[in-house]
Amino acid sequence: MKLEISTEDHDIEGLIWEINDFSDTFIEQNTKRVNAENLKLDYRCGTILVGESFVAVPMNGESQRILEYYGGFEYVDEEDVRYLGNYKIYLNSSNRVASHLEWVKD
Repeated sequence: MKLEISTEDHDIEGLIWEINDFSDTFIEQNTKRVNAENLKLDYRCGTILVGESFVAVPMNGESQRILEYYGGFEYVDEEDVRYLGNYKIYLNSSNRVASHLEWVKD
């Protein structure tokens, strides 16, 4: 998957839209939805987007707050967090994230 953005005829809003669209597609193609209980998280965390080496959560809504509060992801160091479009990405370089991802390895 390659991001190609034309700088012609784009304002900042157009650029943001293209980046968000690309990130939505990337997350959709590279994650699976997993019930929180399968990650040994509190059931109130709901369904989590899980990639091979990360957990993704949409930043537009309650999902991020709930995962941080009930899942303890508020304790993930900022060095282990990235932002991609409308998503907050928790990397498995964090022991907390890695330990939960171990439960869903095939």
